[in-house]
Formats: sequence, C-alpha cells, structure tokens
Amino acid sequence: MRKEKIINLKEYNKRIQLNDGRENDIGNLNDIEEIKSNKRVQDMKKEYKKIPVPSELKSKVEEAIMREKNENKRGSILKVTRNTGIVAAAAMLSLVVLTNSSPSLAYAMENIPVIGAIAKVVTFRTYTDKTENHEAKIDIPKIETEGENQSINDASQKVNKSVKEYTDMLIKQYNEDIKENGKENYYGMDSSYKVVTNNDRIFTLRIDTVVSKGGSANFSKFYHINKNTGKVFELKDLFKENADYITVISDNIKKQMLGQMAADESKSYFYNEADLQEENFNEIKPDQNFYFNDKDELVIVFDEYEVAPGYMGMVEFTIPSEVTSSIIN
Repeated sequence: MRKEKIINLKEYNKRIQLNDGRENDIGNLNDIEEIKSNKRVQDMKKEYKKIPVPSELKSKVEEAIMREKNENKRGSILKVTRNTGIVAAAAMLSLVVLTNSSPSLAYAMENIPVIGAIAKVVTFRTYTDKTENHEAKIDIPKIETEGENQSINDASQKVNKSVKEYTDMLIKQYNEDIKENGKENYYGMDSSYKVVTNNDRIFTLRIDTVVSKGGSANFSKFYHINKNTGKVFELKDLFKENADYITVISDNIKKQMLGQMAADESKSYFYNEADLQEENFNEIKPDQNFYFNDKDELVIVFDEYEVAPGYMGMVEFTIPSEVTSSIIN
C-alpha cells in the first residue's frame, strides 16, 4: 500500500481483527448542518461586549464626554457631528496614553478578541460519487474572514490550503480504494466538518471522516488558530520549549485507561495486553489530535482502533489542568 494513504486498508482490516468477536458499530452517517454565520457573529459580539472596560479608560472617556457637553449644548447638526468626532479622538488619545503608561492595561488590550475576523466557515464544495456498491460525500470547508487583521487572514488562508490538501488526499484515497476493493464489494466514505472551539483566544475546525467497508473506521483532523497571535498552532506549541509534554500527557492517559477499565468491564484499551505487545498504547504522537472543550480543558483525541477495539469508537481523554500546569506556555 502507498505510504501517503491517510488510512491503510490492510492496517484497517488488522485492527478489525483485534475486536475479539465484538460487533462493530456501523450506524447511519449523519450530515453536519451548515454553520450559521449570523449566529456565530452575534455570539462573538456578545463575548466582546462582556469584556470589562478598564476603570482608568472609562473615567477618561466620561471626562471627555462631559467636557464636550458642558462647552456647548447648542449648535447645528454639523457642529454636533464635529464635536462627536472630537470626543472620539479624545477617547482614542486616552486609550493610547493609558496603553503606553499602564503595562497591565496594555496586556489586557493584547487579549481583546478580534471580533469578526473569522466570520464563518462555509462548505466550499462537496465531492460526491455514487455507484451500485460505492458512495462518497466529502464536504470541503473554507474559513471566511472579515476585517483588516492580516495575521488572522493569513492564518485562515493557511488552514484553507491545508484543508484542501487533506480533502484532496481523501478523494484520491477513495478512488484508489474502490479500485482495489472491487466493484462487487461495498465501500463508502463520508467526511464532514464542524467548529468545535471558537472563543476569544482559540478557533478550532474539526474534520470527521468515516470509511465503511463491512464495518467502519472513524478518524479526524483538527486545525487550530491562536486569535491573539494570529498563528496556526499544533499540540507542541502549547508547551514550553524542550518540555516533555508527550510523557506527561501519555502517563496521565495510561492512568485514565486503567481507571476506566477497573470501574467498567465494558471499557477496553490496547494497554498492558500480553498478546498485543505491538498494538499496546505507549505514548501519544507529537502531533496528536486535540481540542479545548467549553471549560478550556485540553482534550486528547484518538481515532477509532488507534488505542481501543472498534466497538469503543473514537476515544477522548480530558487532561486535568494540574497535570500540564508546570510545562504549558
């Protein structure tokens, strides 16, 4: 098989055999609803409005407004407009002065989210194919931005380029696999996407793919943008230079695996299995899939069959903040 394949059919079949007679979950493939841009923008605006106004800035702006009101309450509409411009300029001047004179305020300003920079994620196009025994539906997402924040725009374009390359590989793999699979055997591929994190600091896009061939294999790909820096980042970028994050996270996952299997007989992982030495979980990959949940906790994600039998599906482990507190940036 070709090395560039995202999921190797031989490896897939080998993993299925590790189920020890357990049934694979096939299930129906669900389409992901198109992301509603208006709701996303409104949610982002609500987050922005919750940002507290520094007391120093607020008092300066209020002083400028009161000064303008007291100078002249009469005049033409033109004069009112001109005065409003003066107030805005005064407020901006106060903001610049306070930012330069107060390190804490300057830091706070750096962390104000770029509202509207990432406007929405849309389906750029959908690849479809359907024959008697083969079918595919691969949605290809695209991040659309608004505003003039060049770093966010560049990061979004970088993700869009990576997404196109990845989905092109999926399409290529589908067409190669149906040739190898034969016309008489069923083979299907369904790929969809969703935004799993979009707060004032982080944007994460997730692509989920299901390959069906008798049973099914599920795998994912994640893309992350740091809104504060305007850069695309990976797992290693979360930690201090030379920090052994792989061992720290892997050791915690092993403890969770043992704990879950001890508490629930239905849970099973490829760990400490005498007859599965090559398949046993040892450590995460340097670029292991991850995301941050709504509690801002790091969640490590494994593809189906990667660390557990197929009936377990894709498995996730939430890493307690105290585990990585000493090494995280």
